[in-house]
Amino acid sequence: MMQIKSTRLYPWILFAAFSLGGLAMAQPALANYPDISLSINGHFIQSTPAPKVIGGYIAVPARGLTESLGGKVYWNGATQTMTVVRGGANGTVEIGNPWAVVNGKTIKLAFAPFLSGDRLYLPLNFLGKAFNASLNWDAVDHIASVNTPDQKFQWGTGMRAVSIPDYQVLKQRVQGYLDERPGQVSVYVQDLTTGASFDIGGDQIYMTASTHKLPTVLYLYTLAAQGKVDLNSTLTYTSDYYRQGTGIMQGEPFGKEYKLRELARLAIVYSDNAAWAMLLDYLGDDNLGQFEQSIGGTVTYYDDNSNPLTTPRDMGKYLAYLSVFRDNQPALGNEIFNALENTVYNDRIPSELPAGTVVAHKIGSLNDKFHDVGIVFAPNRPYIISIYSKDGWEAASVQTLADLSRIVYDYQVSLP
Repeated sequence: MMQIKSTRLYPWILFAAFSLGGLAMAQPALANYPDISLSINGHFIQSTPAPKVIGGYIAVPARGLTESLGGKVYWNGATQTMTVVRGGANGTVEIGNPWAVVNGKTIKLAFAPFLSGDRLYLPLNFLGKAFNASLNWDAVDHIASVNTPDQKFQWGTGMRAVSIPDYQVLKQRVQGYLDERPGQVSVYVQDLTTGASFDIGGDQIYMTASTHKLPTVLYLYTLAAQGKVDLNSTLTYTSDYYRQGTGIMQGEPFGKEYKLRELARLAIVYSDNAAWAMLLDYLGDDNLGQFEQSIGGTVTYYDDNSNPLTTPRDMGKYLAYLSVFRDNQPALGNEIFNALENTVYNDRIPSELPAGTVVAHKIGSLNDKFHDVGIVFAPNRPYIISIYSKDGWEAASVQTLADLSRIVYDYQVSLP
C-alpha cells in the first residue's frame, strides 16, 4: 500500500499522519472529484474497480496492477492467500492478515488485504516492495505512479487507457475565438484527471481585483489548520475598514464584531471588500505574499498604485493547492468550497454551462478588468480554469469569459 505524499510545492501540507478521508467523503454536493489514476511504467491508466483510499494509503486491485507490471497472480482458495510473481520476485498475502511475506521476508502491512466484490485489494506499497518499484503521488491530480527498473508493461485485468487531452487542438480553438473578441484575455486550464494543462498568456501579469480574496482566505484557513488561528475569533468592524464596491457590510454599523470564518465567507460569497480589508489587515500583506510564494506563486507584489498583481497560472496553482488542502482538511476545505460554490456572482465561468454543473469560483472586477477563476466539476473530467481580461468593456468581457468557459467545458466532456 502506498503512503500518500504530495510531489507538488505544498511543503506545509505533508502531515506526519497523512489522511485522505476527504477523498471519499465530505466532498461538495454533486461535485465530480477525480478518481485515482495510475501511471504504470509510463502508461497512464484507470482501473475497474478503482483504487481506494484506506487511512491515508492507496489500496489497489491486485490482479490488474500486477498483470500490468508484467507479473502473474496465483490464488489459493483453500488458504485465502494470493501470491504475486514477477521474474524472480514474489510476495504472498492473506485476506484479513496484516502480515505478508515479500521475497522470503515477513513484513507488516498498513492494513490487511480485503475483498471488495470479487477483487482482492492490496496495499500499493506492498507491490512496490515486492517488485522493487518506485512510487510517487500527485496530490493535485490524484495520480499514483509506479515505475520498475525494467519498465515492463502489459494490459492487466480491468485496466483501461486514460485519454490525455490534446490541448493543442483546444488551444487553437480558444485562440481563434479570442482573435475575434475585444480586449486582452489570458487563460490557464489544468485537467484534474491527467494533470495536462495549457495556457494562452498564462504568465501575463494582471491586477488581481477581487480574485485576491481567494489566496487571502486560503492563507487564513491554512493557519487554522496549523492551529495558529481560531476561526471563531472575532474582529471589530470600524470606519477604517469601510469600503465601497461589492459586499454587504457597508450598511452594517461600526463596532459590530465578526468571526474570522464569517469574514472569509462574506469575502467569497459576496466579494465583500470590507470583510477582505479586515482579513488582510489581520493577516498582513507581507505574510500573505510569503504564503503565496510557498505554494508556487511567482507574482506576489503590488503595482505603484498599491493594487495586488497575479497571473492566470499563479491563480491556477492556488486552486490546485486548495484541492490538496481539502483532501487533508475536509472540514476546513469544504467551508471554502461551499463558499466558492455559492457565490452570488455567476455571470462568467458558470453562466453558459449546463444546469447543475458544480463550479467553485471567484470573480474579480476593476474598471476595464474582468476575471474569474475556479474549479469546474465537469462529468468525468474536472478541471481548473483561470481567466483574466483587460482593455475591454463589461458586457463584452463578461460574455467572452462565459463563452470561453463553455468552449473548454465542451472539450473536457468530449474526452473519452
